[in-house]
Parts: sequence; structure tokens; C-alpha cells
Amino acid sequence: PELLLAAPDGEADIEIAEGCVPDLAEKDPNHIRAYVEGEPGELRLDIPGKLRMRIANGSRITYSRYPGVEDRELRLFLLGSGMGALLMQRGHMVVHGNAIVLDAMDGAAICVGDSGAGKSTTAIAMMQRGFPILADDVCPITTDGLALSGMPRAKLWQSTADNLRIDTSSLEQLRADDAKFNLPLGSAHCPQGRKARAFFALVPEEVETVSVTPLSGTASFLALRNNIYRADYLRPLGLEAEYLKQVATLAAETPFFRISRPANGFDIDAVLDAIFEAAESVGAPR
Repeated sequence: PELLLAAPDGEADIEIAEGCVPDLAEKDPNHIRAYVEGEPGELRLDIPGKLRMRIANGSRITYSRYPGVEDRELRLFLLGSGMGALLMQRGHMVVHGNAIVLDAMDGAAICVGDSGAGKSTTAIAMMQRGFPILADDVCPITTDGLALSGMPRAKLWQSTADNLRIDTSSLEQLRADDAKFNLPLGSAHCPQGRKARAFFALVPEEVETVSVTPLSGTASFLALRNNIYRADYLRPLGLEAEYLKQVATLAAETPFFRISRPANGFDIDAVLDAIFEAAESVGAPR
């Protein structure tokens, strides 16, 4: 249900189906190959206690669930880790972040950062102010810098909902043991890809006020490289060298800003103001 409907007479270009997915070859729990293995064109994942997946040729995900796993949790992994691997196989660079459409730049602002940095809070707060969300959490970018549209939903933590005064009583909880919800975007979702115009790294720190620092050169390259989605998939897929080229090109061509914010307390208005001011400095392309 998180996916967009295709045209009635259109053919599906991604197939997700239950089937036989064998155990991975190596089962050393301290080794990454206990969970990830593959080769160019195919990736096999074993998420302990949840499901096994085989992602092939950028077009098919076959899964086998472990006993007792609910559909909602199954979908969380299929549309996250599974879809991320599939997008990599299609040649896209996948970033762990949120993409928001900003008219001031005639394109997308992409917010990245560690878990808890405030990516989803920032994106949903922008949505409340009338800015469309292009993608949440899994953000694919083509080789020519186009940020593609993701699924028309955002992942919403209860703490974020409380801060932004969003009622979660009617929302589906993503996992039984997490206070995290599926927030349908509706008309706030942008279905067309937009050029990636700027990156914003959100960094909670021991500071008193929000500040903005432009990054360039090695700093922007490392900031982008460190926010690649599921980087451990790259080696088995044979994509490490290609990804480094894509990261270097995008980091060199796209403005990158570091948004420092107080670790204690989240002044979302100050964060948004900092992003808007930086976006104005980038401006729309001429």
C-alpha cells in the first residue's frame, strides 16, 4: 500500500514476490557475510529473525519471511533495504536522507545526518509549511544529479509527532516495538524527480545556537560518502569504484552545508531558517 499505483494498462517494472531464498553461504555471526552476500547484478540479504531477500537485476525482489513476522514489518525491510539495493543495481547513488522541493533553488534540498540528527523532523516541518517532500529515508540520485521521487510516505517518530503537534492515533505503527509511524504524504508528495541543488548535513552538537558552515573539497566529499545508504552492499555488487566516482562528481558540483544545532532541544524554526537562508544563497540555476 505504500507504493504508487501504476497506470491501468501499464506493466510493472519491479516485481516483489514471496519465494525460496536459501540461507547465505557463510554463517559466522561476526562477519558481514552472515547477513550480506552477492555479486554484480544480485544481492542476498539475511535479516536475522525477519526475512531473507534476493534482489536481482534491478527489477525483482524475492523474499522468504521468518515465522511470526507481520506484514507491516516485512514491508519495512522490503521497501527499505530491498528497494535500496534494487536502486543501486539500476545505477543510482542512494543517499540516506530526505529530499524536499524548494522553489528558491528550483530543485531539491537533501538533508542527511546520523540517526536522531533531525532529518525527518526537518522534512515534515517543511511539509507543514507547504514544501513538497520528494523522498524520505531512501533518496536515489541519478548519474546526472536528478533526485528521484520516493514513496508517498514519511517515517514519523512519536517524539517528532509530539514536537510538531501531529496526532498519531490513526496512523499505522511500523513495528510493534518501535514508536514509529507511517505518515501518508498525500498531495504533499512530489511525484516528479528534481535536480539535487544542495545538501544539508544536520549535526547535533554542544552549541547554543544554530549555525551554517559551507563545505567544499574533501569535507563535502566525506560528508556525502558517509551518508550513502547501506554502503556494505557496494562491495558484493561490485559498485565501490563507480560509487566513489559518483560521490566525487556530485560533491564537486553541488553546494554542501553543515547545519550545527544544539544537541539538547530542537529549535526547528531556527533550523529551517538556516536552510532557507543557505538555499537563497544557492539560488535557482540561470
